[in-house]
Amino acid sequence: MHEKNDIKILVDWLTFTIGFECFLEDSVDNADDIGETHECILRLASDVFGFNDLEFKPINSIYGYTIRYAAGPNNNIRIAWGGNTKTIMFDLTGEGCRLYESVNEKLDWYELIKKVQKYRTHNISRLDVACDTFGLLDMGKLFKFTREKRYVSRFKSEPLVKMMREETIDFGATTSRVMLRIYNKSLERICKAGVDAADVPENWIRLELQLRNDGADSFIRSWQSTGNISTAYYGLMSNQLRFVKERNEENPQRSILTPWWRKFLGNAEKIPMAYKGGLEYNLQSLQRYVFHQAGSSIRTWCELNDYDMDKFKELVKYRKLNERQRNLVDTMTAGADE
Repeated sequence: MHEKNDIKILVDWLTFTIGFECFLEDSVDNADDIGETHECILRLASDVFGFNDLEFKPINSIYGYTIRYAAGPNNNIRIAWGGNTKTIMFDLTGEGCRLYESVNEKLDWYELIKKVQKYRTHNISRLDVACDTFGLLDMGKLFKFTREKRYVSRFKSEPLVKMMREETIDFGATTSRVMLRIYNKSLERICKAGVDAADVPENWIRLELQLRNDGADSFIRSWQSTGNISTAYYGLMSNQLRFVKERNEENPQRSILTPWWRKFLGNAEKIPMAYKGGLEYNLQSLQRYVFHQAGSSIRTWCELNDYDMDKFKELVKYRKLNERQRNLVDTMTAGADE
């Protein structure tokens, strides 16, 4: 039984793809040795990612893949490849994540994501990170403050509120890079899953970040740079949404947090979303400035000093970086192999 104010952060959905040829080349010493049958590919995927204790069965078409297998009572873990996609896909629903944990006692989600990132061609298209609270938050209060617009949000769309047989508040669109869903998990388990109320924890409220593509990449960079999924979660939450006593319309960022939301966030420092596209643009801007505006001067210095790069590094290594430059360096190097 969960005690009041218990909090748990968990990965609650993960979808990623790896280039099919890249997967074969990087996963075995000789790709020709594994054979070309569907069962051989499935066995290799199970070996690499720890699905050996699960029983997979063929399923119907999914996302345009022609070869599809699934494990779990509700096809909770799916592996698919073939067709024109040129990738192999791994899709773990919320129940699939719990099933995956049950057959991998030493599972470390951080290490799993690092393994995926090592493949030359890969994409993490969905990552849901959920925070389960038990008695810390009140759904009625969340509804009240949302209806009264007593919040400061970086989500562009108006929140969507659902009540009656489900109690849900959605910040952000389902198709956006980051969406927050706050809902009454106790009610969901009873009404949707048909679980006996006596077997469901009371006052179970879940706050789930649903991150897609660039949004997932941004969260993972924060996770890897801080080394802690909770720090990344609360940092992002602190940046994205704040429930306040009264909204200061002239300067919303000066609105005072409610004590109960402050207690939920703890001492989290804000972590802004840093999308890869924006980072690439910043890096390109940096390169344009260095090599276009100062490139000829750099070349002149190099020719006069016989391209002595050690001397060059000594001259620049202690130059002070401004905040924008430091943020770019920290974000671009987050998660890099040591």
